[in-house]
Amino acid sequence: MDKNIIEQALAINTYPYEFVLSKAEKHLNVFFETHKVYLSLQFLTAILLSINLIANFKIDIFKKILLGILSFLFVLAIVYSQAITTVLALVIILVLAPFLYFKGRLEKIIFGIGVLSCLTLGWMAGLLDTYKNKNTDSITKLLDYVISPIPMEEGVDKRIYIYDCSINLIKKEILFGYGVGNVQQKLNDCYQEKNYVVTEFRSLGSEINTHNYYFHMWLSAGLFALLFLLYMFGHNFYIALKLKNFTFLFFLLMFSLSLLTENVLVRMYGVFLFAVMNSLFYSNCKIDAGNGE
Repeated sequence: MDKNIIEQALAINTYPYEFVLSKAEKHLNVFFETHKVYLSLQFLTAILLSINLIANFKIDIFKKILLGILSFLFVLAIVYSQAITTVLALVIILVLAPFLYFKGRLEKIIFGIGVLSCLTLGWMAGLLDTYKNKNTDSITKLLDYVISPIPMEEGVDKRIYIYDCSINLIKKEILFGYGVGNVQQKLNDCYQEKNYVVTEFRSLGSEINTHNYYFHMWLSAGLFALLFLLYMFGHNFYIALKLKNFTFLFFLLMFSLSLLTENVLVRMYGVFLFAVMNSLFYSNCKIDAGNGE
């Protein structure tokens, strides 16, 4: 605590976000905390809105610079969070954005230089140094298991245990599921029956959710509910593409990816962000369609 703010920030940057948060909760009074996925989704939404303002609205150069600086800070925060699905969405957006948003060559060049500058500064600051940890290793283990399955007892990632129980439960109640209030108990019973030890902060072998919202929806309300969810995303994707509302398109992309690894729409952090922003984007699309755009 005797260090200045820059020295403290550099020290924190040497550890992954989840490690810093868990340490803080054990030793300090934490006034606000949130899961890395929800935090990074909020930052990425802010980036999308900033890009939309810069590209599609006539605002003065000072505001553009300010939005650019804030977006740069948000990019660094997302990379630091190590929320893999959001980082993947960020990469896709940064690659496609100049071709979809900007018409002039100069704008594309400026945007490209900005992105390269962010990557260079982030690399020089050591933002990628902490990516070698148990959280990112778990993604590699998961992909390795999908490509070439190994026996369950050989130290596979915890998500393999979770997904194995989720799929087995789905097979028993494909059409109607188990009801929202019964899913977690069914998962807990499966972990115990199969002797799976699924560890997570403040819990051991129980109360671990599906870590995949599509599975959660299927287990909660059955195949029909899952199809309605997929239809909602597909319909909104279609409208966003048809009206060339790329901000809405990227917003849907980042959420649909995040649902693969987290139950984002179970917690209020995720529900509120998605419900408000999806409704606003959808309403704007309907207004544009009504105006013949």
